[in-house]
Amino acid sequence: MLTQVLKLINYLPPEFTYETSHALIRSGIVNYRSRGIEMPIEVNGRLLKNPLGLGAGGIDKDGFLASRITSAGIGFITIGSITLKPRLGNPKPRIVKYPGLKAMVNAMGLPSRGFIDFISRLPSILNGLRRLGTYVIVSLAGVLNR
Repeated sequence: MLTQVLKLINYLPPEFTYETSHALIRSGIVNYRSRGIEMPIEVNGRLLKNPLGLGAGGIDKDGFLASRITSAGIGFITIGSITLKPRLGNPKPRIVKYPGLKAMVNAMGLPSRGFIDFISRLPSILNGLRRLGTYVIVSLAGVLNR
């Protein structure tokens, strides 16, 4: 059943695919299970369980999916880019599908709920990731006045 749902998603409009994918991940229907990949690597004095990670981009802009996604056993996840103030990003449509490549490309324009929203949720995000032994990298965007 899940395989059929995931195949169906490929035929949906790009923006709807994005929203549906997020809803499925948040609901727990799509469950990433750890593959047990153990390839420890040291980066800047930190030991990661493996060098496999998830970069920022169209996946988890605000950190809502981090603990669900990292249960797959990845070594790190990048959240963001978080902007100082909330931003809507580019107007839709901002995602293009390439079905032959089974790929989507985004030009989202840094949508973000803003730094204040993110920092208020950061302790719970970090607690969830610590339990999984995953490091988090936060991508911050914008310029702070000095």
